[in-house]
Order: sequence, then C-alpha cells, then structure tokens
Amino acid sequence: MAPITSIGVGSGLPLENMIQQLVDSEKVPAKARMDLKAKEVTAKISGFSTLKNSLESFQSTLTTLKDVTTFQGREATSSNPDAVAVSASKNAGVGSFEISVEKLATAHKVISSGFTDASSPVGTGDITVSSGAGSFTVTIDSLNNSVAGIRDAINEAADNFGVTASLINVDDGAGGTETKLIFSADDTGVDNQLTIAISGDVDGNDTDMVGLSRLTFDKGVTENMLEQQQATDSLAIIDGQTITSASNTLDSVLENMSITLLEAAPGVKNTITVAENKEAAREAVENFVSSYNSLLGVTNTLTSYDDEKDEAGILLGDPLLRGTVFKMRGIIGQPVSAISSDFSTLAAIGLSTEKKDGTLRIDNDKFTEVLENNFDDISKLFATEEGEGGIARRLDNMFEDLTKFGGTIDTRKNSLNSMLTDLDEEEKALDKRLSGLETRLRVQFSSMDQLVSQLNATSDYLTQQLANLPGFSNKK
Repeated sequence: MAPITSIGVGSGLPLENMIQQLVDSEKVPAKARMDLKAKEVTAKISGFSTLKNSLESFQSTLTTLKDVTTFQGREATSSNPDAVAVSASKNAGVGSFEISVEKLATAHKVISSGFTDASSPVGTGDITVSSGAGSFTVTIDSLNNSVAGIRDAINEAADNFGVTASLINVDDGAGGTETKLIFSADDTGVDNQLTIAISGDVDGNDTDMVGLSRLTFDKGVTENMLEQQQATDSLAIIDGQTITSASNTLDSVLENMSITLLEAAPGVKNTITVAENKEAAREAVENFVSSYNSLLGVTNTLTSYDDEKDEAGILLGDPLLRGTVFKMRGIIGQPVSAISSDFSTLAAIGLSTEKKDGTLRIDNDKFTEVLENNFDDISKLFATEEGEGGIARRLDNMFEDLTKFGGTIDTRKNSLNSMLTDLDEEEKALDKRLSGLETRLRVQFSSMDQLVSQLNATSDYLTQQLANLPGFSNKK
C-alpha cells in the first residue's frame, strides 16, 4: 500500500501512483531476476546435499566389501546345536570333527541342615570359604548370626571370589516347613570344589553339629552339610581324543574355535563343521548391487529431463556430477589388473550392467557357481590391495575426495552459498538504490506539484480579475 501523502493535491495529478510505477519499473525485473537466481542456487545446494548423502550411503556398503576379512569369515555349525554349540574366528581351519559329550562340568553345591526360619540364630565365629579360586572369610556376630544374616554376609563380602549363598524353604517332614542354607560355587569343575571351615565357634568345637560349626564342609573329612551337587569336570571325545575341562566351554582344544557343551549324551556322536562363510560374502555383494542401483537412481533423477513437462533435473549438465557418474561407471566396468584369473570383472562373476539405465543385475546361478567354486577370486575382485586395488577399494577412494569434510562437494556447496550471500547483498543494494530513487522523485514531483499549484492559483486570479473588468463578460 502506498504511503498517505499530500503530494499531488496542489496539481491534482496522481503523482503518488506515478512515483510507485517509476520505482517498480526498476525494482520488479531486477527482483525477479535475483529471486530466480536464488531459487536455482538453493535447488543446486539441495541437489548436492542429496548427492552427498547417497554417496555416503553407498560408501557404507563399500566399507564392508573392501575389507578382505569379509571374505575370510568362517561359519561354524553343529549337527545338534542343543547338545554342542560352536563358533569360529576367521583364522579357524576349514574342516569337520566328530564330538560326543560324555559328561558336563558342574558347579559344587552344599546344603545345610534345617532351621526353623530365616531369622533363626545359628551361632557366632568366622566362616572361611575356599576353593581353587581362593578363599575369603566373614565374621558372624550377634548382629548377623541368623540364617538370613549369614547369607547376606557371604554374598556381600568384598573379597568373595564367586560363591553364592541362598535360602530354600522345604517341608520338615512333620507337616511344617524349615529353612536351609545353600552354598553354590559360581565356577564349575573339580578344582572349584568348596571347603567351608569354621573357627571361633562359641562351644569351642569347630566341627561338631552345634552352633556355627553346623556349616562345616570338608569333603571326605567333615561333612556337616550335605553335598547337593558334586563338582565335576566336563568330558568330551573329539575325533577319538579325550578332553577334560573344568568348564563346559572349550576354547583351546581346536585352534581358533570355541566349543560349548550343552547336553551330555555318552556315546552319541555329533558333527561340528567349519566352512568359509560364503553367505556373508553373498550378502555383502547383494547389498553392494542394491546400494549402487539406488545411487544411480538418485543421479539419474538429478540429471533427468522430462520432454512432456519441459522440466530438467536440478543438476542437469553439472560437470561435477557428470564426471562422478562417468568415473564410477568406468571403475564398475574395468577389470582388476591385479587378478590373473578369469574373474577380474564384475561380469565374470555374474554382475552385468543394464544398457538402459546403467544399473547392475545379478545372475544368481552364475554368481552362486563362482561363489562355490572360486570364492577367493570374488575376494580379490572387490578387496585386493594389490595394484590399483579391488573395485570396492577404488570406488571408496574415489568417493572419499567427494564426500569428506571440506571435499569437492562441500567446496561446491560453499561456493553456491557464497552466491546466495552475494545475491542477498545485491538485493540490499537494490533496495538502497530504489529508496534513493524514490526520494529524488518525491523531491522533483513535490517541486512540480508546488509549481503547478502556483500556476493554477495565478490562472484563477487572472480569470477573476478579467471577469471584473468593465464590459467583460464570459457569457456567450
């Protein structure tokens, strides 16, 4: 809305409207040009952000594919996973083994005689618990000499190496219940068998069934508590060889493999197999193809042109994007020079390029055949470090210059942002210039308005004076 002024009152002319039209004749085409340029630059910034995000997403699949360990993984399986579980590192030897689980390792458990309830007093003195892992001592006094107090003292001991005390309420055989104290070793194996010694019992006898000495247990010597579960070592037979262990996990029997015994079945043979983890390699290659095709979908959209709608992609004709796609397709199609076998190209392993849009397609039958019979060649094709490197390595190196912080794409975006800043400054300068133009026009038109007003006033005066002259009449 134009400002309310008195300009034009004297002359009767639409001077305010004339000023606005003269200012707009300068402003409108210049502002339209700058707005169009800003819209184009903003769209390109958005396009390069989309491109960078897509390249980084593709790079994440290359990280896996360029790593040779992806193709060195081992898949360990058990014919009876309920009885035997197995895992293998990448350095495990490929092969199969027969194993029977004769006996599982168990943790030692002893249980006391019955007490009326958890608050029943037991006695005072020191309790020393020992096993192959070491020993620790707790003092029982008038503050903690109940069944529950002894449980808590054992469990909360700072130097407890791995013994758990718990309570169980059972029938007492006379229609009621009684509470018993259980000591359980956390670690399995004969070497971790528990010994519980009492010292300082109030009756002066540390081994009788009176007071705290009721908790004494030294297998084969003094067993005032009952052995609820023996401490045993595991026993397995692998390819005819006998293995015993304090644990049910065998980490050092077969090199770079871990075997966990889960269920004993004497004489029952299970098979554990270690093979190349080809499915992991298949998944990595399939992800590569999918991600590559998604990237091409983005680049094709950014550089597309719709004849019917006469609409161009945001980065159509951009040399950076055009050069990126050209280099990427070149790497995809070139053989890996470091490979001397027949599998130096993607096409040789079953990955072909569609002529229409450049996307990759997997021939599953051909790829599976190469995966089964020429597994090492697939590893070299993508991940070799020799020469220029495998395809995944070369692509990753190429994209690194584009996507890294301060890289080529960031440089282009910074340049475009500078253009937006320049356009903003140009618009401010335009506003300042137009403001000056409007001020000058107002001064000029105001002077003209006053002059015309004065001329009109003079004209009216002369007309009035002439009308008063004798013999003058404006009648016709």
